[in-house]
Amino acid sequence: MDDARPSRAPIGASSPAPTTRSVRSHVVTDHGVAHLRGKTDAERAEALMALADPAFRAQLGEQAQEMHLL
Repeated sequence: MDDARPSRAPIGASSPAPTTRSVRSHVVTDHGVAHLRGKTDAERAEALMALADPAFRAQLGEQAQEMHLL
């Protein structure tokens, strides 16, 4: 599918959005699988950035730092 949209953190968010444990256990993308259970916010942010399209990873890293996740 060529309708690729950039991954990004919610605009104006001061903290991560709350999710249930069942939703945040695993995330799967075209770039791999992230196992999130038991990880800190920083570890989850890094794992999710690793799953993003490589063209957007630097931008996501900057946003994670702005949100004080890294």
